[in-house]
Amino acid sequence: MLAVVSMALVSCGGGEKTITPTATRFRGDLGSLVEVVDQPCTITKVSKPTEQIELKVKIELVGSDYEGYDPTEDFAFCGGLCMSVLLIDLEDENGNTIGEAELRKSDQRRMLDFLTKPFGTTDDFVFICKKRWDVELSEKDFINSIAHFTPTYTTDICEH
Repeated sequence: MLAVVSMALVSCGGGEKTITPTATRFRGDLGSLVEVVDQPCTITKVSKPTEQIELKVKIELVGSDYEGYDPTEDFAFCGGLCMSVLLIDLEDENGNTIGEAELRKSDQRRMLDFLTKPFGTTDDFVFICKKRWDVELSEKDFINSIAHFTPTYTTDICEH
């Protein structure tokens, strides 16, 4: 029933849909520390300030290498905050990658703080897919075609 309501919202311009992860693990330094919680996530279409799609994903801390560290002094993401920290692939029902979403810039500082929490901590983080769907599909068709997502890469961690 929820899936039918979600599809109706997207079809009518409501801009929201629920999808599920196909995997939970990321590759890269953060892959040993965080993973996606295996539960449905909501895609929301946001019109302002830029055309983008947001995906709210619950992340769990599965390693605690940095518990008690100070992220402002002890470690950082390599490449700074200008590069993507976590990436996920957006997929159609056949498992084909049809888009990519990255951790929202404002959530990158929160991710550094999150890494200092105790093992097992969970929190919601937002991934952004900026308007790239206009090449082949309309916005509505693009959102409707997203069926799943898969965690892919992470940036590296540099200790100071």
